[in-house]
Amino acid sequence: MNASRVLVAIAARSLRGAGQDVTLPQFRALVVLGTYGSMRLGDLALALLVEPPTATRLCDRLERKGWINRRQSPSNRRELQIELSDAGRRFLDTVNDYRRAEVTRILSTVPSAYRDTLELAFDRFDEYSRTFDATHGPSRFEF
Repeated sequence: MNASRVLVAIAARSLRGAGQDVTLPQFRALVVLGTYGSMRLGDLALALLVEPPTATRLCDRLERKGWINRRQSPSNRRELQIELSDAGRRFLDTVNDYRRAEVTRILSTVPSAYRDTLELAFDRFDEYSRTFDATHGPSRFEF
């Protein structure tokens, strides 16, 4: 739980450090789009565990900020595809740069003998979480 608390604090600081006004639900949507690419609005709603009208309002705000683009689906004209804009990708990159810098700063205070152990532990944690997701279904971006 302590590690989780620290990681959440780093995530929050990285959002503030990016210098943009973004809510956690908006950021979650950007992360999903950045991870999985273009998707239908309904699929984005499902990934975020929200109703389609909520996803629509969320996308309205993200589009006004210039972070996403909406376009007609090539396979079905009644469906919209949502994708990150170049500005949205740059915003995610900025947040990730802040996050990386913060983690690096913290790790620089850890003695090198422990750094190797931490790296191995986090690599295994990532590996096992992927195995868990493959067996039990994705965690649906809950953070």
